[in-house]
Amino acid sequence: MLFSEGTNNESCEDSSSETSETSGTNSSEITIYVGKTFQSWEHVEKFMKKYASVKGHGVRIGGGGRVDKENHQILKRTYLCRHAGESKASTSCRVGCPWKLNIWAKKDKNYLEVTTFKDQHIGHELSPLASRFVPTLRKLSEEILQEIRFLTVVAKVNATIQYRVIREKFKTRIYRTDLYNAIDKFRREAMPGEEDAGTLLKRLYDKKDEDPRWIITMKLDSATGSLTHLFWMTPEQQILWLRYHDVIMHDNTYKTNRYNRLLSLFVTSNNNLKTRIVAQ
Repeated sequence: MLFSEGTNNESCEDSSSETSETSGTNSSEITIYVGKTFQSWEHVEKFMKKYASVKGHGVRIGGGGRVDKENHQILKRTYLCRHAGESKASTSCRVGCPWKLNIWAKKDKNYLEVTTFKDQHIGHELSPLASRFVPTLRKLSEEILQEIRFLTVVAKVNATIQYRVIREKFKTRIYRTDLYNAIDKFRREAMPGEEDAGTLLKRLYDKKDEDPRWIITMKLDSATGSLTHLFWMTPEQQILWLRYHDVIMHDNTYKTNRYNRLLSLFVTSNNNLKTRIVAQ
């Protein structure tokens, strides 16, 4: 059964409700060797499901893969035994198994080829019954990933609602860990562009046109012209600053927003001991 590289420590207590679609396949028909070719990654995906079911051990997509930066096509994938890697939790099934498979896309030949294969298992037993206990194909389809991207970046829907939407729309089972990993990935990719900074500056200077008391200061990168620093105070914040400036608290946070930017807040406490932001 095939996993994506989603969690660091997969639990041994997987659902037994999963059954293999290929439990009747003859093991002699499922072989891997250096030089074996595949038509597409979808072909590899289906083959690995059969292979894992017949051989009796889980297979997951490991790190070390490569993607073409221009067209985003997959160039390489590394497949590992489910038990590969070091254990970091008492419930982990990882025991350092060395089984490993590398597959590269051959652009000039228009097919995929096995370039490295280490067919050795250490630290765990092999059993065809593993297909009953290992979740099948933890890699999300492209259609589901695009839906998660839309719900995360555009609709800004939380994980609980996304889980329900995907279950209902695609009529398929999705593991919450894989959903959370995809959401986190798309959030990190959703970096602000020039239009985001431009929109913010326009709003601030529109406010300053309406009320000249607004204070706005910014710095630009001399090489790229991109916005690097931005500071502003509203008229109300200036009043609070003058009234309660005896004690000012300065709080910084870093990489806690989708922009991966530093957020600096100047905070004071009013006469009712309520926290008030006086600048940012």
